[in-house]
Amino acid sequence: MVESVEQFESIQKSGSFRSMAVPASALATYAIGTLWTGANYSGNADYYTTSNASTCYGQTYTFASPSVVWNDQTSSFAGQGACQIRLYDDINYYGGFYGYFDCRSNLANVGYNDRASSVRFHLTNTYSCF
Repeated sequence: MVESVEQFESIQKSGSFRSMAVPASALATYAIGTLWTGANYSGNADYYTTSNASTCYGQTYTFASPSVVWNDQTSSFAGQGACQIRLYDDINYYGGFYGYFDCRSNLANVGYNDRASSVRFHLTNTYSCF
């Protein structure tokens, strides 16, 4: 660890300076959404993040394959960072879909409980959360 600019310049001039990669754990992460296996944001949770500070502005994030936690088990979801969520019946975005919405506390109420196998996070211009 370099304590001052002077120390850094001294090390650099001596030729013993080398750059190092930033560990992945030091990179910032930003939440884009969460899926839960239970209604009302309960049960097992699957959290989705990005290293992009603009989160969903101008971005679409896709997860084509099921996670062990949520494949055909999603009962509620919530987007974060201006992200809205679309759930698909099958992997690779095939079959029927539900969304884009900011959140849903109980997918059974809308006939989509325990059906999702792939998910997209995207910015849309509407707000819809219940």
